[in-house]
Amino acid sequence: AACVLAAILPIVVATVRAVASDWIAIGDNAFFGLRAADVLTEHHPWLGLWSSASVVTGLDVNHPGPLLFDLLAIPVRIGGPDAGVAVGIGLLNIACVVGIAIVARRQAGLAGVVTAMAAAAALGWALGSELLYEPWQPHSLLFPTLCVLFLLWALACGDVAILPWAVATASLIMQTHGGYLAIVPLLGAAAVAAGGVRLWRSWQAGGDAWPALRRRAGRSVVVALVVGLVAWSQPVAEQVAGEGRGNLERIVSSVGDAGATVGVGHAPRYVAEVVALPPWWGRPSISESFTPGAALPSRATSLVALAVVGALLVAGWAIARRRGDSSGAWAAASGATLVVVALLATGTMPIGAFANIAAHQVRWLWPVSVFVSFAIVASLLGLLRREARRWLVVGTAALAGAFAALNLPYSNPAVGPAADADAIETVRELRPQLAPLADERGVLIDTTGERFAEPYTFPVMVELERLGVPWFVADPALARQVGTSRAHDGQASSRLYLREGDAAREVPAGAERVAFVEGLSDAEAGELDETQARLRSFIADGGLVLRSGSSTVEVTPAQLRDADYLFASRALVELVTDGALDVPARWAASLDRYVELQRGADFLTVAVFVEPLRTT
Repeated sequence: AACVLAAILPIVVATVRAVASDWIAIGDNAFFGLRAADVLTEHHPWLGLWSSASVVTGLDVNHPGPLLFDLLAIPVRIGGPDAGVAVGIGLLNIACVVGIAIVARRQAGLAGVVTAMAAAAALGWALGSELLYEPWQPHSLLFPTLCVLFLLWALACGDVAILPWAVATASLIMQTHGGYLAIVPLLGAAAVAAGGVRLWRSWQAGGDAWPALRRRAGRSVVVALVVGLVAWSQPVAEQVAGEGRGNLERIVSSVGDAGATVGVGHAPRYVAEVVALPPWWGRPSISESFTPGAALPSRATSLVALAVVGALLVAGWAIARRRGDSSGAWAAASGATLVVVALLATGTMPIGAFANIAAHQVRWLWPVSVFVSFAIVASLLGLLRREARRWLVVGTAALAGAFAALNLPYSNPAVGPAADADAIETVRELRPQLAPLADERGVLIDTTGERFAEPYTFPVMVELERLGVPWFVADPALARQVGTSRAHDGQASSRLYLREGDAAREVPAGAERVAFVEGLSDAEAGELDETQARLRSFIADGGLVLRSGSSTVEVTPAQLRDADYLFASRALVELVTDGALDVPARWAASLDRYVELQRGADFLTVAVFVEPLRTT
């Protein structure tokens, strides 16, 4: 019980801290509050969010289903689109931790619970406190994914009562993020096959226990079928009765159109990065692995490391089987299957226009790695004498507590929408200024010219919704995000758009600036000017030296001495951020401070403009 509470406590603390500090969902996080509030309204979501895979395939597709919106609907109705989302995701993660504990108790007793809770607490620590309530799918699905791995382990052990819960959790995961459409069905098929073999052996053996087991298995299968039908009813309804080409058909037809993929040869390098090589699933891997410019391990190193992991799992399977520990043996077998399936799934990942896949495409590698670690420990317990096993369990319990304690302080790995956490204060100032728009008959939100993944437009949509202002979008991909019922068809009378940085400070002809937030205080603006002035002579004297091959920004030697160019183009910001410059230590602090102030001036300064909608 103490270990369960230890795994849950960081989630509770982080969520309460977010609500108490008036956390605001920004960027893609804001979509979840918006669409959860749409449930059972005229804008009811029948699908998940628009998928970035559309960019690669050239065909607009959404993630398969809206189950996460459905789960968040009640918390959002009660707590609003910000606090409600945070509480809803926090509760989902807590439910998954409790589910893992129940499964571990059923399969491996109290020692299994302790080991499983250490694994759950470790995953929470790897994420950092501020991702424990974030709704963005690559992060909000990690605890459900760890839970479904434990559920599938239980199925492989022959626990047929788990089947409906496995179907429900797997459906949530696959509907919310299409990146799981390969790995979850493969793992599910393997677990169901293993469980089916155990049932067949029980039938072959006969005996008094078989009739009861048959009835229990039959009930579980029937309930699982009902759960599956209910879970997938909305995507199927959209496919059958929706306008145009259905989303499920789009997904199926786009398979194979993703262009270049990672391939079997390179897949071990990605899997080993998290599963087999330090720091494995721990910090700071969540913020450093698979980032642009980050080096992957060599193929040889990766294969050797994965072979070591495989050897440990095989040894654990053999030891557990020899001592009659069925759950330990199946944990090792499940872990080995996970590694193989992870290699296959990673090999099919599209790389698009980049040399590497993005971290969010393979975030599931973290719960996979955590479960593999659990499987190794659970299966190798047989190597120890009884007293030594007791002490190992005590040590594992202490480890769960340590992970929990380390995850109580604020920790933001700055990945995904959490990377823009500084923009929350800007949004807090911006939203009240939108009140004069409450009388608008209809607003067309135009995102043309906006920075990719800027954090402001979607919170503005949420605020317009709160004000009761009808709003629409013209971009087809964006309409698939916010609901095709919001596609513009001449309903709006005004055009609304956002601008950041210098563009926010000037009002275009014919437009009205209805909201404006300056990212820097007067003192900070003065400090930025002083810092630039101080750096000018240093730059002109050739103080900036470029490290070979360490930046994505291309600058000539002459440009490295041209302060006006470096400041105006923001090239200096990128060079410093990439760590591409070799400069004397006495100038490092000035450059870092310049980057901090310039980013505030550029990305924390925002304005909302409105102008009459011109029709032709």
